[in-house]
Amino acid sequence: MAAQAAEATALQTKCETALASVAPAEEAAKAALGALKSSDVAEMKQMRRPAEAVKQVLAAVCVLLKEKPIKVTRSEGGKTVKVPDYWATAVKKLLTDSKFLSRIRKFKRDKLSAATVAELRPMVEAPGFDPATVRTVSVAAGSLCQWVRAMVAYYDVRLVVGPMEEDLARANAAVAEAEAALKEKRDEQAAVEAKLAALVSDFDASEAERRQLRERYDGGVAKAERADRLLGSLAGERRLWREQSASVQRRAECVLGDTLLAAGMDAYVGPYTSPTRAALLSQWSRWLDDEGIRWSGAAPRRATGDGDGAGASPASAGGAAAAAAGETAEPFRVEQLLSTSAAVQAWHANGLPADRLSTENAVLMQTSEQWPFLIDPQGQGLAWVRAQLAADAQADVAGAGAGAGAVAPAAGALAAEGGQGAERQAAGGSKGARRAAGAAPAAPPAIFARATDGRLEHE
Repeated sequence: MAAQAAEATALQTKCETALASVAPAEEAAKAALGALKSSDVAEMKQMRRPAEAVKQVLAAVCVLLKEKPIKVTRSEGGKTVKVPDYWATAVKKLLTDSKFLSRIRKFKRDKLSAATVAELRPMVEAPGFDPATVRTVSVAAGSLCQWVRAMVAYYDVRLVVGPMEEDLARANAAVAEAEAALKEKRDEQAAVEAKLAALVSDFDASEAERRQLRERYDGGVAKAERADRLLGSLAGERRLWREQSASVQRRAECVLGDTLLAAGMDAYVGPYTSPTRAALLSQWSRWLDDEGIRWSGAAPRRATGDGDGAGASPASAGGAAAAAAGETAEPFRVEQLLSTSAAVQAWHANGLPADRLSTENAVLMQTSEQWPFLIDPQGQGLAWVRAQLAADAQADVAGAGAGAGAVAPAAGALAAEGGQGAERQAAGGSKGARRAAGAAPAAPPAIFARATDGRLEHE
């Protein structure tokens, strides 16, 4: 299409150049005609014997306006003949016509025929047919001469320009057709691009969804892997959980016996040393075994009695189950029942000695309802009490309530062992007795008595 457009542009340029070559003459003729007046036309009409140049000009005008000549009779060579006379036609039809000048000015130059120009050409090419020459005879005739020559020159140019205009028209038609085809293709391209844009948009949306699904899949895979690792790690804890479950079960079975032992220790063992406490705890535990009541330190025992086990006590049945399962008896610790490991750790952090006797004394101080009487030569117990009270006071100020290690009234006097393992005794009694100076230690519990053989028996 670019080549066709270039060809059309070149042809149009040639046509415009050719037409521009006659434009000055045509414009000059138009200007001369514009300057003509009716008086100028009347002047030519009044000529009795017009010059030959004037006659030739008016004859050419008659040919252009397609006015037929009038035949007049003339004597030539002794004979009378009729010859065409354009002057007579001009005088009778043109110069007397009030619209003569208007007809000339509105003349359709593009409708000139080859026959008309062929008839005009001998007149125009005559030696005296020159505007400047004719204007010396008549100004109006000179202007008409200039106009006639301009029409013939325009026709000659049209002979050259006509084919070029036809070629230009064909080229313009081809360009228009090509532009129409181009527009159609562009419309198709726009439709394809719109469809492509829609497909790209759908692809982007699908790609975003794919990435999202991929992320979700990867997240699911990662979660599954973590779950597998968690299950694998938890599988190693199964044995521990089973042991802990069995321990909890055993403690639940031993809660009655452990509660009795803890109550006895809380009420009676405060004034005594470690050996005496151990003797009392051993005596009470044997009574529990005799009564068939399980406690934490009891060794597992097999069931006795008839074949169906109907005569077995709850303690012996539990011991048999524990023995069958290969379990070992856990030692009885009063702090495990009446306190928590966190509280015990906090006491140790506040200066309480880590030996068992000191821990038992701290538990008894927490659970007893009586004030303690502390025998503490090295000051360890006093330092711990002060540190514990300070920690409790700080917790109260912070709004956290009383701490797990708050010092409570104790049931009797407590004995604490020193750093070298030496035992110290503390006598317990009522609040009023503890506050009295030089109070004597309380008597042993009424339900216990020391036998002559050194054993503690039940009354």
